[in-house]
Amino acid sequence: MYRVLIVDDEPLVAANIRAALEEVRDQFPVEAVAGNGREALRLIEERRPDIVVTDILMPGMTGIDLLRACGSRFPETRFVIVSGHAEFEYARAAMECGAVSYCLKPLQDEDLQQAVSRAAESLRDRRDPGAELLEALADPESRKNRLDGYFPEPGAYWVLTAVGGDLPLGEIPAHVIRTGTREQLILIPEGSRRAGESALTAWNRSPGEKRLSIGGGALAGTVEELNRAMRAARSAAYTFFTTGRQGYFPASPAGNSCREVLGELEKALSHRDAAAVEPLFHRLEALFSSGGSGIEEALLCCNAVNYFLSREGDAEGGYVSGCESLVRRYRDAGEMCRELCRQCLRFIAGVQKSIRVEEKAVRNETIRAVVAYLNGNFWKDLNIQSIADRFFVNMSYLCQVFKRETGHTMLEYISTLRIEQACALIRNSDFSVSEICEKVGYGDYCHFNKVFRRIMGKSPLQYSREVKNRN
Repeated sequence: MYRVLIVDDEPLVAANIRAALEEVRDQFPVEAVAGNGREALRLIEERRPDIVVTDILMPGMTGIDLLRACGSRFPETRFVIVSGHAEFEYARAAMECGAVSYCLKPLQDEDLQQAVSRAAESLRDRRDPGAELLEALADPESRKNRLDGYFPEPGAYWVLTAVGGDLPLGEIPAHVIRTGTREQLILIPEGSRRAGESALTAWNRSPGEKRLSIGGGALAGTVEELNRAMRAARSAAYTFFTTGRQGYFPASPAGNSCREVLGELEKALSHRDAAAVEPLFHRLEALFSSGGSGIEEALLCCNAVNYFLSREGDAEGGYVSGCESLVRRYRDAGEMCRELCRQCLRFIAGVQKSIRVEEKAVRNETIRAVVAYLNGNFWKDLNIQSIADRFFVNMSYLCQVFKRETGHTMLEYISTLRIEQACALIRNSDFSVSEICEKVGYGDYCHFNKVFRRIMGKSPLQYSREVKNRN
């Protein structure tokens, strides 16, 4: 994995570069985006990205100036130049300053991906042991390798995870490996473990608010042992999410007490038993706040509820991929439980939350115009490419920014607007279901029926009968 910093003073170009790298994000995750050279230099100092993709002509500090400033200070960083200027002098100056590739605008996704791949190749012989170790963790065949094959100290290492900041270890030797935006893996040689524990215990007892959460795992001598110790340490580090407390937390056996409650919750949702739902979420919230269940159980809880709701036609929540994503979505486990409870009660009541986005709520000017167009024309024959052409933007960029600004994919947004309108027509008009199918933009009744059932959890005819019975 090679972390990438994008530098360009044009937000649209930066977004296009990010979209081009989205296909290879597992290999080249975008660490950050800078709008000028000086901001980029600060981010390089703070985050030490592996690869920098930068424009040349920018106000204040050019891409060439940035290359020169980083040449001796950050020799491990590789630069890919992106420019709308084909003059030889620009390319020559960039190469003389150490750039490994030079790409011309307008960019082709494949050209950029090849350029960052060449930059990665030039790094492989000089990769830090931490990055190599992370790659080994993903390779089952490497899990018999001893950790002292990656680091000079013989023996085993004490495994820690820190979330939110740097570890207060002073002069205690440690290998620090970034594993997420706010998450770090720390490996302390076995001989320094006692000193490390003493330092963390003293820090834990010191007065003042803690803005860092640390999880302590076990000793690990092999990559396989490290994998187990990492999971335990990460779970302990995210105690702040479940209990609201920050500090140092030694790993404890993984909890599973929420699984019984989840089983009861699924039964309550299946039977549309609204009276049982809220008490069950109160029980879950109490389990998390007491420390009886940790971050892994919170993640399980979130995805289990969203899976059930999506299966029944309510696609509001969506899958959460990991601990950092869960923490970004919810402030703490209590907020998560309350929000999931609201979703479940809304589902049982049959109240569908409108997907419609108000144009004024969208920050991006282009997406604001796209939303306005879709809100007024969703029943027409639409496809994403034609919409991208209409607004003179790259299709992949449009999809990415639309999802970021609205929280929905474009297809999801269009489909749900159509079904919302179909429901309104069923409730408030005398049109037949087949007539409504055409009026909301579907030429194929079978497809309309399928989409309606996915979103509403029932067929249009079933919905129509329920409306008539209520009236």
